[in-house]
Amino acid sequence: MCCSKVMFPTAETDFGLSMLRCVPSNVSLVVSPISVIFTLAMVHVGSKGSTRFEIERVISKGADTEGFNSVEGYYARLFNRIENRWGHGASSRIFNRFFLNKRADVEMEYEASMLSFYNAKIDRMDFGTANKTAWIIAGHICASTDGKICGMVKEENVKNMFSLVVSTNHFTGEWKFKFDKSSNSKGTFYSSEGKEREVEYMNGSNQEILHAEDDDVQVLSLPYLDTSYALNIFLPKNRSGLHEIRARLTGERVQSLLSKLKKTIISITIPKMKIEAGLNLEKALKDMSVSRSFSTKADFTGIINRRLLVAGAAHKAIIKVDEDGTTAAGATVFSRFESMSAIVGERVKFEANHPFLFILTKDNDPLFMGQFV
Repeated sequence: MCCSKVMFPTAETDFGLSMLRCVPSNVSLVVSPISVIFTLAMVHVGSKGSTRFEIERVISKGADTEGFNSVEGYYARLFNRIENRWGHGASSRIFNRFFLNKRADVEMEYEASMLSFYNAKIDRMDFGTANKTAWIIAGHICASTDGKICGMVKEENVKNMFSLVVSTNHFTGEWKFKFDKSSNSKGTFYSSEGKEREVEYMNGSNQEILHAEDDDVQVLSLPYLDTSYALNIFLPKNRSGLHEIRARLTGERVQSLLSKLKKTIISITIPKMKIEAGLNLEKALKDMSVSRSFSTKADFTGIINRRLLVAGAAHKAIIKVDEDGTTAAGATVFSRFESMSAIVGERVKFEANHPFLFILTKDNDPLFMGQFV
């Protein structure tokens, strides 16, 4: 745990797990940790004192705070690796923007840093015309997620407000090894609390896929054509084990399992998925002890030379997984600023017919995380 290459993905994974734990384990959910983290990173640039430390603690656990391994340094590099990457069977797009009351004078250094680190422009808006402003901001979110997340910002979200910070993340990827639709089957999915339902499964036999396991969980890593991206499924060995696994899983353990993936001859059965979910992000962040930003003790004087606080935060994400690949989108709004190894010979069966966690990664950074129940 001595370098940012390990520390930041571990912190991001812990962050995503904390988001998931804000929702009961019997509800299907998807979140985009990186979307929320980029939003936090943008306000971090203009934060000071304890407010800055509070944000650093959750998005850069244990990492250096200056130079190459700083929060800005690491996330600027991650942003550049993800932003508007097309081709090779995968495309990713990140949109960052700060919408500010046109009457405000933002600090020039902050504006330059936002553009330099995260390609985030500051748009001066007339928050007095709330309906028009909400329509414009919602349009940006809708366009940047390829129409997947629309109408997220409404008139009541901007009325009498000072600014909104927005980060969206959109991903589309084709599997490296596509599933044959003719091999799909209907079968029973054993939900939590002993319930059962019929779902459509995708099947693959004798596939050479990355796999790892420990005493509690199997991990299947499904690569996209651009193999820097993968969908990693964490399947509890106990059919009713999701709640316990979710409670005990840590970012360090997740990253350790991902580092132990080995090529394995495996038979796969996984359900087709489509999940759309919203999250009370303000509550989630406060549960992670990011509370000063939402109080009168907040110090964002690096943004504007007056006292500001975050009075609202929202997050929404979707994911669709089928035979061809994955489409996923996430959007985060901070609103209302107010005054690999050798093949293993043994054949393994991976049958995801009960609740599991999933993490869509770029290298080992978690772009999307969720649970299917």
